[in-house]
Amino acid sequence: MADLNSHRADWVSILSQPFAGGSVWELSPNDQGITTLIERGVLERLDIGRYSPDSVPWLRLSIEAMKLALVDLERYVSDEDHLEFPSQRLLSDNYLRQRVVLIDPERAGDFTFGAQQQSSTVYLSTTNASDMMVSFIQSNFMGFGSGVFVSEAGISPQNRGAGFSLDPTHSNVVVGSTPLSPCSRSTRRARR
Repeated sequence: MADLNSHRADWVSILSQPFAGGSVWELSPNDQGITTLIERGVLERLDIGRYSPDSVPWLRLSIEAMKLALVDLERYVSDEDHLEFPSQRLLSDNYLRQRVVLIDPERAGDFTFGAQQQSSTVYLSTTNASDMMVSFIQSNFMGFGSGVFVSEAGISPQNRGAGFSLDPTHSNVVVGSTPLSPCSRSTRRARR
């Protein structure tokens, strides 16, 4: 309870990436939206627009670009207070050009650290006439969330903690704000 009581909401900046004559906007880490921005930055530099949507080259490049973005997500994205460097570096022209050259348009690259898991996220938001807002996100991962239902609260806790690391040197290590047993630690520092 002490860990839950000490939780705080973070006000974060938004990041953008030019794409197809417009801009794509996402929340900054600890949010996973930067993955989309990295992928779009790579695709923009590959001139993906020259291919018709859903054609074989379009799909191949899209898949390879997302694989690169997911590798970066796994390695670098964590709570903003614990990033190794400013997240905007992952969107810099120099960095994205370095990533683009790794893609072979004829062969699948081995960029991933393993098979991707299925996940499901529901997001709801509302605003009233007085500009009061509610933002709710429920993100389950690998099946039906944690598999636990808290009947008193009417919620099923998420299990996004599966993407964290127990390695104390990893940027996305699981830690709590209070000393608790390892099985009850909070993921406050490294949320996704």
